[in-house]
Amino acid sequence: MKKLSHYQIIWIIAFIIFVAMIVYPLLVKKDVSPITSFQECLDAGYPIMESYPRQCNADGNSFVEEIETLEQETVFCTMDAKVCPDGSAVGRV
Repeated sequence: MKKLSHYQIIWIIAFIIFVAMIVYPLLVKKDVSPITSFQECLDAGYPIMESYPRQCNADGNSFVEEIETLEQETVFCTMDAKVCPDGSAVGRV
């Protein structure tokens, strides 16, 4: 049996490493879906900016948290009312 030289051993190891670098990413494929919302960005673990509203940056895209605002109905009290329709009290002189 022929003995391998140091250069042949180095080339064999380099070839094995090269093949492993090509094959490994193909075998370990992640199911990466594109991020399309603030919540998906948050769930994926990307950094959140401490602003109002909060913002998340993922892969060069910025997503802003949607904040629900409660619209309050304006209540008017007449001059002679002591208790308004919304339950608040008014003091008149």
